[in-house]
Amino acid sequence: MSDDHLAQNRASRERLAAVIARLGEPTVVLPDGWTAGALLAHMAFWDRFAASRFEKYLRDREAMVFLNDAFFDHINAAGRPQWTATPLGAAAADAMSSADAVDGFIARLSPEQIGTPEPASRPARTGSGVSGPPTNDVVHPKPRTDLPPGRTLTFDFPGLEIGVAEYEEGPTGCTVFHFPEVASLAIDVRGGSPGINGQHLDVINAICFAGGSLYGLEASTGAAAELFAKREYSTTWTDIALVSGAIIFDYGPRQNAIYPDKDLGRAAVRAKRAGWFPL
Repeated sequence: MSDDHLAQNRASRERLAAVIARLGEPTVVLPDGWTAGALLAHMAFWDRFAASRFEKYLRDREAMVFLNDAFFDHINAAGRPQWTATPLGAAAADAMSSADAVDGFIARLSPEQIGTPEPASRPARTGSGVSGPPTNDVVHPKPRTDLPPGRTLTFDFPGLEIGVAEYEEGPTGCTVFHFPEVASLAIDVRGGSPGINGQHLDVINAICFAGGSLYGLEASTGAAAELFAKREYSTTWTDIALVSGAIIFDYGPRQNAIYPDKDLGRAAVRAKRAGWFPL
């Protein structure tokens, strides 16, 4: 590791220490609910995560697999309650010790060890020696909204548009109920292994129902992203798209790991229409 890199790491630790010193005892809460303590605990966790991955690479010399954003979103969502409950002092000490540990680990590396790790190759399709069931990161499924002829439901419900999109490779899909004007939201969760998001909202612009178990909640972020685009990316408070999501476990009958993702949620919003719904 070069002296320049070590100096940059040292400067980063000094800036972190200076920020911690200015926090004081009162709890600092950010607009999205994160606290200063939660952010420090979050940093400590990911410092340790990065160090453990690199240690494994040095030990096994296996190509690193770079995970997608959805994986990190799920980890952050799962860890946030614990991070938020961590006292500020304990979180600050953990953040500093983790930063010291990972920077110390890096400082001990030889030039040969620090050489750029080779990322794992990403086959274009399945059947190319990939272990595990086919999934979105390998198959790259294409959203389908021109569903084959079948039973449909026509309805007269002013203020409701429905869009449906599916991945034939699953098969799995998502359905978006869009309300051009906001609608009140109430949620009743029942059954085994439920999964929802947006449950804190009182009113919504859309609900996204999806398969894919917990991973299918990503489709609701796609629905929100497409509404964001349709609103010309306005960040005005009253223009923020309010979207809730709910999922079911639909992996039992199929031998793959395809799930409704952000692209599918966006496609469902683009396909929305009033008065018609495929069954």
